[in-house]
Amino acid sequence: MAEGALQSAGRRVLLPRLGDDILAASDPPLKMGWIAGANPAATVPNTTQVKEGLRSLEYLVVVEQFMTATAELADLVLPCTTYLETDDLVTTYGHTWLGLARSVVPPQGEARPDGAILQGLARRLGFGPALAGSPEEWMRRLLGPLAAQGVTLESLRQGPQRNPLVPTVPFSDRRFQTPSGRFEFLGEFSPGAPPSEGLHLVATKTLRMMNSQILLEDLPATPTVAVHPATVARLGLADGQRVRVGSTVGGVEATLAADAAVRPDVVLFNPALWQGDLSGVNQLRETRLTDLGESAAMHATVVTVRPA
Repeated sequence: MAEGALQSAGRRVLLPRLGDDILAASDPPLKMGWIAGANPAATVPNTTQVKEGLRSLEYLVVVEQFMTATAELADLVLPCTTYLETDDLVTTYGHTWLGLARSVVPPQGEARPDGAILQGLARRLGFGPALAGSPEEWMRRLLGPLAAQGVTLESLRQGPQRNPLVPTVPFSDRRFQTPSGRFEFLGEFSPGAPPSEGLHLVATKTLRMMNSQILLEDLPATPTVAVHPATVARLGLADGQRVRVGSTVGGVEATLAADAAVRPDVVLFNPALWQGDLSGVNQLRETRLTDLGESAAMHATVVTVRPA
């Protein structure tokens, strides 16, 4: 831990059930929230419950570049810089490379880098020295363990490099964290009974979308749900009809598209233009955790499709 840093007992709140956990917190209850680099009011299941939890806080700060569904709920929005306005270290996220983001314009308006915002807060709270340092100093500090293997700030300025601590091929040593040390195939699986009424909700990303980040021109104004033609007929609906997709936690109006490539027991939900997330798929998703890893069970919700 950096010199001068403070230690405190923390509480664990799971992002997949953010709204429930905020509302259930006690002794003491949660009163203040700080959200940076995230838009949970759009990306976390059960939008209604998430917004209720965030609204229950006495004070909510959101560090953002745009007016998102989460920023709309904030008492204070702090503008932060984009990657074009600050120098930063780009670390591994789904790949094995390290690189640099180099600023090409100064920060616009009152925007500050996330690091500078946290440093200013640390100074006001009395532990400024723990976070002190320029972006270059922090990058050198973070790259210190890799210097002996040839990864330095100077070398990254010449171009990206592979992270020497991350294997190029996962599990190339053929050792797995299982009781046997080998890859183990699933021996038993009990998915539960199929829904007696309703369809499985499946929502996929697109090649031009990352969570709730997407160019407006790549999105329709309203969502489209794809259903197998036989299911469309069984429900007494028609291709192109305006429908309402509903679950136990919410509902969304959409345009129905008959698609033979979709399984008969599935509703495929495509992303739609953000409008305070009133059209977002997380209006429908129930708060469910996976059996491993405590992640969000994103495709475990059953929905109904009826005329709008």
